[in-house]
Amino acid sequence: EIEAGGDAAINAYAREFVTATFGAEAAAAIERTIVHPWGTDPLAMGSYSAARVGKAAARTTLATPLDNRLYFAGEAISMTAHSALHGAYLTAQSAATSIVEHLGATLTPVVIPVGHSAMETD
Repeated sequence: EIEAGGDAAINAYAREFVTATFGAEAAAAIERTIVHPWGTDPLAMGSYSAARVGKAAARTTLATPLDNRLYFAGEAISMTAHSALHGAYLTAQSAATSIVEHLGATLTPVVIPVGHSAMETD
């Protein structure tokens, strides 16, 4: 429904959510947004991942990097938050950490607000 309102409506909704969840200062810090018409994309049609019965462990296989050169992230490989945006976020954070560690660099951790129940570790 919200997608029909266009990018402006989606951005307004997202900013309201961020304000309600993290406060006005966090919402004011948003500099740029990217909106994708997920529900009308002919290649996705609003879909999300689902494992076949007994095959959820395949997500671990999908998450395994290839030769430490190709890393995967996305809600489809999340064991605890598949089919959800925060599953994509957490797996991307994990992949980025693995890449940084593989390169021998250091990473400044991202601080998740205390009490934000949707942000569980993957």
